[in-house]
Amino acid sequence: MPQYDSPIGNFQLREGVLEWTPNDSLEFNIDTHKALNQALSDYNSPAKLLIAWREDNHFELSGIRLLADGFDIEAIAFWSEERYSQLAAEAIAEIQQIAYPERNVRVMADRDSALAWLQSVE
Repeated sequence: MPQYDSPIGNFQLREGVLEWTPNDSLEFNIDTHKALNQALSDYNSPAKLLIAWREDNHFELSGIRLLADGFDIEAIAFWSEERYSQLAAEAIAEIQQIAYPERNVRVMADRDSALAWLQSVE
């Protein structure tokens, strides 16, 4: 299953990295968490996750703390060209590092850098 659209956005699997582009104005809450977990299950639990984060995306603490809960995710990269969105993604990354210290989490300014970093994670 190379690509599909879901209620929370578009998913694409490339070379072991699941790329998620959330819908406009998505609020990452417990329902979003459940839909993301369904996508991870559908894609047979890839180890790396690339997330495009935009200024119009929002999150609840419970949704972020549970991001990919129960899955063996080695690394997550968020990317955004907008500084405000990068700051929001950095907060999410910090929460993820506290909840899952074994995960590598980064925030990058562009997709290509984020993807290159994910592919370098062993």
